[in-house]
Amino acid sequence: MATIIPQPLSKSKAGLHTVKIDMTPMVDLGFLLITFFIFTTSITQPTITKLNMPKADPGGVANVYEKTLLTAILDKEKIIVYEGDFQKALAQNRLLQTDYDVKSELGKFIRQKQKPCKPSTGKTN
Repeated sequence: MATIIPQPLSKSKAGLHTVKIDMTPMVDLGFLLITFFIFTTSITQPTITKLNMPKADPGGVANVYEKTLLTAILDKEKIIVYEGDFQKALAQNRLLQTDYDVKSELGKFIRQKQKPCKPSTGKTN
């Protein structure tokens, strides 16, 4: 328990004393609380996010609209980007080699492929 240690002041305030509280037990209490929270905290297990894949047709090939399919092959210094099927992009010479610069290279390519969305007003024409 903390003890109160009275200390005399100057002669002008002869009847008053300052109070000094021993803080050692407070430090012990702090460490006890830290230990309690460490031992009672449950560490969460990693969760697996469900990946939604496109449904495959009976032939085993997934039907994906080619304009929405963007593939990036990453290397240390460069990126090869193409739209749609690799064989078609290779035959039509649509493979783009770029670097990791977000403003001028890869980011510019992605922004060009994004179509501006018009806000829906809810009105029908």
